[in-house]
Amino acid sequence: DNPLINANLVYENKKPHDECIHLLHRRMGHIHFKMLKKTVELSNDIKLNPCTKYLNCNACNQEKSKLIPANKVNGFKTNEPLEVVFADIIGPMKPSLGGACYILSIIDHFSRYGFYYLMKTKAETYQYFVNWLKFAERKKKQKVISLVTDNGTEFTNRKFEAML
Repeated sequence: DNPLINANLVYENKKPHDECIHLLHRRMGHIHFKMLKKTVELSNDIKLNPCTKYLNCNACNQEKSKLIPANKVNGFKTNEPLEVVFADIIGPMKPSLGGACYILSIIDHFSRYGFYYLMKTKAETYQYFVNWLKFAERKKKQKVISLVTDNGTEFTNRKFEAML
């Protein structure tokens, strides 16, 4: 008899949220949790384990992060690279293998060329942006004229204000 083998031990291949509203969220095409909760309340046949914590859904986050070409949305025209640059943070998301939970997205309006940086925390935004700025201005031999953001705290702190 091997003492490491326990006949009473049964392995279950279940994730923590496989039998709660998260399962229904995935099966119903990623419907908003408020709508799902209402559906469950109105139904007599849907039985789910109670769940008090709504997790970030990777598929929903990816869908929200889709970009429409900038010149079709904004209605203005740029004449050269780096004239208008858009920057935003995507996340938080499920951590990557390297531990990144956020993506810094930087897009040049004129060329629509995008740069994406994986970050573990929002605090890394400033350093990644400064590195990109030095690279882009050296490569194009001109300065960024206008930076457009959502005014999130990662872009409105003292470091960014001093730089711009």
